Amino acid sequence: MKDKVIFKKLDDLNRLSEIYSITYDAFYENGDIPFNKKKMINSNPHLDNIEETIVIIAELNNKIIATNTLTKDGKNGLHTDKYFKIETDELRRKYKNIGSTWRIVTKDKENNNIKLIKNLIDYSNTVASEMDIKYNLFIVKDKHENVYKNLVNAKTIAKKRTNMQSSEGKEVNLVLMIAETSFNIS
Repeated sequence: MKDKVIFKKLDDLNRLSEIYSITYDAFYENGDIPFNKKKMINSNPHLDNIEETIVIIAELNNKIIATNTLTKDGKNGLHTDKYFKIETDELRRKYKNIGSTWRIVTKDKENNNIKLIKNLIDYSNTVASEMDIKYNLFIVKDKHENVYKNLVNAKTIAKKRTNMQSSEGKEVNLVLMIAETSFNIS
């Protein structure tokens, strides 16, 4: 019998360290950040542990193998404010009920598991709808732009070359995208 992946909202905030660890692994393995001894990264600490944020996990045998985080726009803002403040503010004026999806990562051996990624996005869209988020903003590296255009019908809003979480000064091309949350992709 094949083990089943379970998608759910993270209900134990003590497990955030697991989220920080797999996020670090994904960013480090891609060369986006330098080595750190803690092997953890929390890219938006002001958004964790707030009412507007829900962390989604995919578990296999009680181990987190993938995650995505959703934040509804509110007094703490969105993760997109960090690199695309002007554009995010314009989208706030244009659309009601926006949120952001961020920290979408998989364990290394699951990186090419497109079914896992699609199911994670579908479950995230269900949760976003429960949160009354109609439009999700997200930031991807430019090499993933077409994947998200095809996967979730995302639209490109802006692009920027910037230093992402790196004290080594490595610059990356980031893309701000928007997608509606009203559909399933699986």
